[in-house]
Order: sequence, then structure tokens, then C-alpha cells
Amino acid sequence: MLTAFSTTTFLYSDGFAYAAHVGYIIYLQPLCIAHTNHSLQVNINR
Repeated sequence: MLTAFSTTTFLYSDGFAYAAHVGYIIYLQPLCIAHTNHSLQVNINR
């Protein structure tokens, strides 16, 4: 029972980390790139 629980927890946390990593690549990275481009344009326009 205890080993099954710890295995499930490990799989769940591993899947969560994977989902967070994929979510970062899909959602956060374009946002960060857009933010960086915007900051560069603001600096150039000054």
C-alpha cells in the first residue's frame, strides 16, 4: 500500500513537472519573447 502510494505520488509529481515544462514552452516563452521585443522597441523609440 505504501509503495503504491509513493509510486503514484512520484508519477503524479513527475507528470506535473512535465506539464509545467510543456506549459512554460508553449505559453510563457512566447510571452517572455514578446515582452523582451516590446522592451527593446520602447528603448529604441526613446
